[in-house]
Amino acid sequence: MELVRNLSLLIPKGLSAGVYTQTTDVEIETNGLMTYDRKVMKIPEKELMEIHQKLYDKNLVK
Repeated sequence: MELVRNLSLLIPKGLSAGVYTQTTDVEIETNGLMTYDRKVMKIPEKELMEIHQKLYDKNLVK
């Protein structure tokens, strides 16, 4: 989730959105948020929410 954390560095430079393009693993790729069968979240929802919440803090959005 380092990529999500680094988004805060791009906000002052004009970034206004970020999109997950692969929510689940597919075939031989394993970089989704969930496993191929969608039975396992690789990052607990609470942790993911905490990471994203920092992007909405008033200190980051001006």
